[in-house]
Amino acid sequence: MTVCIHIEQAPNRTLVKIENQKSKTSRRFYIAGGILILLLILASVIGSAWFRSWLRSDEFRSRLSREVSYALGVEGEFSSLSWQGASLYSESFDAEGFPGQGIRALQALHIRAEFDLRALFRGRWRIHAIDIQKVDATIDPYGEFHFSQSDRRPRLLCAGIAGSGDGDPGEVGHVVIHDLSIHTVPELDAMTLDDLQLEIESEGEAWRIRGKNGLISTIGYPAATLKSCDISFLNGNIECRHLELALENDQGHASVSGTVQPAGEQVEEGDVNLEVKLGGLPVSLFLNEDWRARVAGFCEGTFRLRGPLTDGSEIEASGQLSVVHAVLEALPVLNQISTFTGSEQFRRIRLSTAQARISARLDRLTATEIVAESPGLLRIEGMMGVHNHWMEGRFEVGVAPEHLRWIPGAQTRVFVEERNGYRWADMKISGPSDSPNEDLSGRLLSAAGSEIMENTGDVVEQGIERAAEFLEEMFR
Repeated sequence: MTVCIHIEQAPNRTLVKIENQKSKTSRRFYIAGGILILLLILASVIGSAWFRSWLRSDEFRSRLSREVSYALGVEGEFSSLSWQGASLYSESFDAEGFPGQGIRALQALHIRAEFDLRALFRGRWRIHAIDIQKVDATIDPYGEFHFSQSDRRPRLLCAGIAGSGDGDPGEVGHVVIHDLSIHTVPELDAMTLDDLQLEIESEGEAWRIRGKNGLISTIGYPAATLKSCDISFLNGNIECRHLELALENDQGHASVSGTVQPAGEQVEEGDVNLEVKLGGLPVSLFLNEDWRARVAGFCEGTFRLRGPLTDGSEIEASGQLSVVHAVLEALPVLNQISTFTGSEQFRRIRLSTAQARISARLDRLTATEIVAESPGLLRIEGMMGVHNHWMEGRFEVGVAPEHLRWIPGAQTRVFVEERNGYRWADMKISGPSDSPNEDLSGRLLSAAGSEIMENTGDVVEQGIERAAEFLEEMFR
């Protein structure tokens, strides 16, 4: 408290005045403070009313459309917006992609977003959650996908409100899409993904995507279900923690894990490093139409996909492949052996072992360490390669000796080596991959003809009819 004492001299008297200075100052302060508070309340009410009016304006709808379009690399627009508290609702978002973009067309229906209005007032997009009932997208798998905003400069969000100064225009916490459908562009072989349930969550600078129950359809292949996936995106890098596919009617499954790194300063050409596991997939999925009638069974194996992302032809898949419940049928060389031996079991052979080491690129395939065996009947070992639809291979074919005794010259001229319970002969194959030629059948015919000519008497003893069959095969 400040007390002021004034002493005044006057004729015959002295006057003393004492005033309380603080009381006057306080009264002035309270009056000014009250006026300031009223002004702030009035400004807040006016500002809030203006801000909420702006949120319902076409200017905000246009701004929101531009921001979302930029994030997805498309040109799109929201339908009319409605607000309920901090929750925004729009009937649809329709967009088209630019030439060369990965997303060519996109439509989202029944969109609801929970905004942080305080952050929005400060010029920052902060959305707690987005819920979308249905999304239809048309994509070009060979196009460019742009989802990063890291190089974007802050801009005015609306008149008088600056964007965030850290270069990040905003963030989205959680996105749920109840029904996602993806279709490839018409100029490519049709592939669709329908009814996928997708959940996208922000984890710092990364996006984590989880999905389930999508139905995949591709022309020429059985339908498959995307049972589950768990994928992370960070600065263009993709980490596939888990992705599992299952073919319809329990025809097998496949799982994928690994990383994909885009081209950049660290890796100039990008890098693909994925592990693919196959379980019970029909071998017919990997064969052309001509071979589907000759080989049957179910594939098991683990493969590693490695190579530069910028050149798909250089990505190599390598690993061990086994075919369980394998069956060989209608192979020309086996048909010849069946005719010579008079045994029908060579026309359709069930294999207890069928495996190979596989290395494949876009235009070529190499199979080494090939082993196929039906115990007590046949065993095949060797290697082969296919390049530009041309097949070359070298094999050793082992046949149980008792099945060769009725083939003249087979054991003395063709299957001359004996080991591990089989008589062995070399076989070469070459020609178009859908109908290659092999040299074993011709050598068997030639050996049979020579044996007949040199040992006519013995053959006659075995029966004129049998000899006629060999001659018919030799001159066919």
